[in-house]
Amino acid sequence: MTFKIDVRFFLLLTKQLGILLLMVSTAHANDYSKPVKIDLYGHSLVFTFHESFEVASNQCFSEETLQSNVDHLLQNENVELLIAEMDGYALSLQMDDIAYLLMLNKVTNTILKEGSDDCKTLFKYTILHKKGFDVFVGYTQSTITLYGRTNMMIDNCLFIERGNKKYFDLSFNQHAEPHAEHLFVMRHQGKALPLVMNMITPPAFGAKQTKKVMPFEYDGFLYFFTSKINQSLVEYYKELPTINISNVYLNYGLSSAATASLIQEMKKATSSMSTTEGVNFLLRFVQTTFEYKKDELVYGQEKFSFPEETLTNAYSDCEDKAMLFAVLVNKVYGLKSVALYYKDADHINIAIESWKQNIKGNFVFNDHNYVICEPTGKGFNIGESSTSVHLASLIDW
Repeated sequence: MTFKIDVRFFLLLTKQLGILLLMVSTAHANDYSKPVKIDLYGHSLVFTFHESFEVASNQCFSEETLQSNVDHLLQNENVELLIAEMDGYALSLQMDDIAYLLMLNKVTNTILKEGSDDCKTLFKYTILHKKGFDVFVGYTQSTITLYGRTNMMIDNCLFIERGNKKYFDLSFNQHAEPHAEHLFVMRHQGKALPLVMNMITPPAFGAKQTKKVMPFEYDGFLYFFTSKINQSLVEYYKELPTINISNVYLNYGLSSAATASLIQEMKKATSSMSTTEGVNFLLRFVQTTFEYKKDELVYGQEKFSFPEETLTNAYSDCEDKAMLFAVLVNKVYGLKSVALYYKDADHINIAIESWKQNIKGNFVFNDHNYVICEPTGKGFNIGESSTSVHLASLIDW
């Protein structure tokens, strides 16, 4: 049987069918589109995925299985899309590479929430390798560890030395035990880059703000100091690894919110005092307002706190108090400081620039006069210390 079909009708039918197929295809794609919200220290980041990222897990790791998994991820176009979205947020929030790594941790834990820890580690390695960072994987038959080169020294963290360079365990786990591993290292097309932490300025996190009132008694008067606190930065600092005592803690100092509140109130409270009395005022504030307790008892491990953290912490130890005091003295009086580390006593205090001659506890360092201060022990005045300065190693921060 023969049928005659009007050409115009056929073309119209074909056009309508094409539109229908396009609608079905689009609907199918939308079914796989998964906008995911991730909280980054109070900032809501939205990522869009069109399929799941598959990484094999629960397998016996070898050079071949690792290479196969990485190649599979590198061929997934959604990896490129994910990196582009993360790069956009990193730019808008002024993140350095370490902040980017912490964001990647949160993204990975969300989109691979059903995956094993090894699966997530391999995924993070692929992302960082594709971005050109100097990273590699250490593996046994059943576990893998992500190592990376950084621009700062990290305390109490596993590392591998390779080619006269140190590569730290990027999980920053202070309880990890050293063990024998094979290394899986992929070549880069260009020069492999370290993960760089900006040692001058923290990221522009600031979505969450809190306030703290701190009562303080001095010379028979009761003061109530109110500090606004950048809680977003506090949460970020708590996830950072323990970085060696250095000027990064003083450079980061206090947020603009804390500076505009606490520092201004401190300046007002000391405005009628001599520099000697004012510094003693700040010293006594740090000694008595923040209760002392070792980090090992509070966190189960050593954790140097940034000054903004110390304002919110229930407890502080010697280096936390020393760094907060150094920032307060600098912001209120413009005085610089050096840290004094007593290895045998496992203790840190500071010395600040001397503002006049013949102050008790005065000494010379790099052709500048300094006077010792003890922010930890209660009752110590300027120039007094629980340990002799001659036993200290000086850290010029």
